[in-house]
Amino acid sequence: MNDRKYWLTLALVLDGIGLRGRRKPCVAKPQEQERHAANSVILLNAAFMRLISAISGKVTVKVIHVSSLCAVEPFKSWGLYCTGKAGRDMLFRVLAAEYPDIRVLNYAPGPLDTNMQVEGRTLTRDEELRKLMSSMKEEGKLVPCDASAKKLLQIIQKDEFKSGEHIDFFEV
Repeated sequence: MNDRKYWLTLALVLDGIGLRGRRKPCVAKPQEQERHAANSVILLNAAFMRLISAISGKVTVKVIHVSSLCAVEPFKSWGLYCTGKAGRDMLFRVLAAEYPDIRVLNYAPGPLDTNMQVEGRTLTRDEELRKLMSSMKEEGKLVPCDASAKKLLQIIQKDEFKSGEHIDFFEV
């Protein structure tokens, strides 16, 4: 690999795994689901790092974790989701520390108008959170997915973020 020319100029991986379904209190027994979610992120990152190790330093490598406000703020009855997102944010911060040549971003896309938001409005056990999510929909405060994707592209293209940083849609 000494003097080969590479057609690849950017290696990018997006990770956005989350646990969907009924949001239960923290006392639920979701060990299998959470273990699978955590393991899949670790396996994806390990495979990607092996794949790009030979070209690191020769191309720009960016790893984007689709995070959430839930990684930094507690949401009642979403303990497992919040814990999972917070843990993955830290995993990606560690990745940034271990691989200084790679650009890592934890991007929270805002409250997107998706099926997960529908489930939040209808299945979340905490009534206060259900009402908040419903009012966001009724008041048109949900973020269109394409608007969030455009903002993410702007952040990636400007490339001014600290590697490993958590950036929320509304902070930019």
